[in-house]
Amino acid sequence: DFHPLESPPAELFDFRLGFFSSMGFAEAIPSPGDSMHGVVHRCTEAQMLELDKVEVGYIRLTGKARPYGPPWEQLQTDNNNMAMNVSVYCRPDGANKEDENRPPKARYLEILIAGAKHHGVDPCYIAFLEKHDFQPRTPPDQFLHFGDPPADRHFTKVPESCNDEGGSLFFSVNGKVIQTCYPPNHPHHNYFHHMIQTYGPHFELGMSQLNLDLS
Repeated sequence: DFHPLESPPAELFDFRLGFFSSMGFAEAIPSPGDSMHGVVHRCTEAQMLELDKVEVGYIRLTGKARPYGPPWEQLQTDNNNMAMNVSVYCRPDGANKEDENRPPKARYLEILIAGAKHHGVDPCYIAFLEKHDFQPRTPPDQFLHFGDPPADRHFTKVPESCNDEGGSLFFSVNGKVIQTCYPPNHPHHNYFHHMIQTYGPHFELGMSQLNLDLS
């Protein structure tokens, strides 16, 4: 579980909201003169190091943000609306492939909106999110699947993962054992290694938590 020390709503300056890849993941894109709204999480350095493990494929940039809402309103008045330095997770230069970008998926956008409402983000920005284009939910009969494993291959337990250079990682999903073969320090290798450290070799519980959709 991740519990920031505090999480006020804020306006982030010189960045704009974008969505990338066929999945429509959100990203903050450097854009002088623009701004976007969200939440500033105050974290310990140890928590930031844990976030670095989760936010694979991203780099930390420094931005300026102005928190608002109680008790920040009085503090901002006393300090003439001064902005604070914040860390912003962004993709590296050259990572964007606009021809592959699509709007966010419906569930993902609903999570962004629910989080913004929970933390008291500017209602005008919430309205902007609510009007944003999105990809409709995929019908269950169109879900992707791993296919059937070879008939002569069965496991009584998940093999031990190896995080050495070039090592394979093993985990189970829906009764199937998956083996990854990503190069060392590849973002996907680091992500799955973090998942194994968090949930163990059985991903069913973790994936259920990450993909819960009550709609």
